[in-house]
Amino acid sequence: MVLSALQNEEMLRFIDFVKSPYFNKKNQLVHFCEVLAELHPNFDSENVSKEVVHHKLFPGTAFDGKQLSYLQSDLTKLCLKFMQTLTIEEKYSKIPMIKALADRKLHHLFAKESNKIGAALENSSNKGANHFKRCFEFYDIKDRYFISLNERKDDMSAHLASESLDLYFISRKLQYYTVLLNRKSILGKEITIPNMDFVLSYAKTYFKTNPIINAYYEVIMMQTEEDSLSHFNKLKELTTQHQGTFSPKETAEIYEEAINYCIQRISNNKEFYIDEALHLYIQFLDSGFMYQNGKLSHWKFKNIIKLGLMLKRFGFVEQFILDYQDRLENKHKEKALHYNYAELYFNMQNYEEAQEHLRIVLSYDLELAYNLGSRMMLIKIFYHNNDIEALLSQIAAFTIFLKRAQNISNTKKKIYLNFCDLLNKIMRQNLKHYQKIEAEIKNTKLITASSWLLQVYKEMMPLPLVKQERNKLHGSI
Repeated sequence: MVLSALQNEEMLRFIDFVKSPYFNKKNQLVHFCEVLAELHPNFDSENVSKEVVHHKLFPGTAFDGKQLSYLQSDLTKLCLKFMQTLTIEEKYSKIPMIKALADRKLHHLFAKESNKIGAALENSSNKGANHFKRCFEFYDIKDRYFISLNERKDDMSAHLASESLDLYFISRKLQYYTVLLNRKSILGKEITIPNMDFVLSYAKTYFKTNPIINAYYEVIMMQTEEDSLSHFNKLKELTTQHQGTFSPKETAEIYEEAINYCIQRISNNKEFYIDEALHLYIQFLDSGFMYQNGKLSHWKFKNIIKLGLMLKRFGFVEQFILDYQDRLENKHKEKALHYNYAELYFNMQNYEEAQEHLRIVLSYDLELAYNLGSRMMLIKIFYHNNDIEALLSQIAAFTIFLKRAQNISNTKKKIYLNFCDLLNKIMRQNLKHYQKIEAEIKNTKLITASSWLLQVYKEMMPLPLVKQERNKLHGSI
């Protein structure tokens, strides 16, 4: 239902919108909206069944599904119109109005209102791409108005409109290029943008001091240049100095780019890049722009905890969970808390506590990442507890799950199936083939937890092979 997309405050405003005779002249729609507002945002099947809603709207009358469908269709159209009004930034909503004033030659009012808008644009702290778009629209209207006056004097509006258009065009072009570079990285798809070299050169030559253009320029250089670390450091500096000038969306995008850069390079310098990624996440969190509708994504919550655990900062992780658990969305909160507590206790080698939290996690209908993560953790717990029977059973169950799952890509299936297959080989301890397993782990590209598998391989090595390895070592000495 489209109404579920509205926040509580927006829902209250929508009721007023529906009550306005300018937008709606049907009293039944007002009543219908008020009934649904009482249920908002919990539109579960029991609450919003057509029979229940019809009874509230028309008590004592026979159910008429067609009548309710008409009302629902009309209310949906009104809601879409209402959402359209929400996209207008209030500070600049007068721009279309001054065009109307210019067209009607209302000179005094045009001068008064355009001065207000000009001052608001000038004093705005937000200097992101959309700011330049607004400036262009404003100065373009002012220039057309000046031309219509047919006066023989100079005016800066055309110059300012042209400059604003350049700023908007370059900033958006760079933003689109970063999107396409990310798709190339993920999908392996080649990208070609005509004149992109010219755009980059133009941005570097003429807009060195513009924060948003500079930031996206560094993002692109960070992804395409060999000396990427220097560009990463420049981007961090820009973000610290100018984050207040970017829009919330741009701030989020820039932080995500910097964090992803670190994640992709963890294998190059593990501790440095993990520490950088964690620091950026905390900065992002402190900026307030990580929240969506005042709530913290359970995936970002999980990512921050994962980085903290990789650095073995257990105290930080425990405090982070306590500090931010109430910022999680209610529908994900319990599952996210139990999963991340399981991760924490597992890394602290408190396997009993970890398993107890996993038991609760697995009682939920889980997203794929939680499901795979929970099953992997259980396998490792059974191994560390020396519960071989439970371990072998879990490997078999995981293998069957992977082969039957329809929502897992073939590549991801192969990664986890290879893990199960190699762990199974280790646990069988076949003397004839055991020594080949180490090379197989190292040479298998599609695999997860290879370091852990190598550790298990060494710990589970059959005694005759252990003696053989020791003899080789002593012989070489």
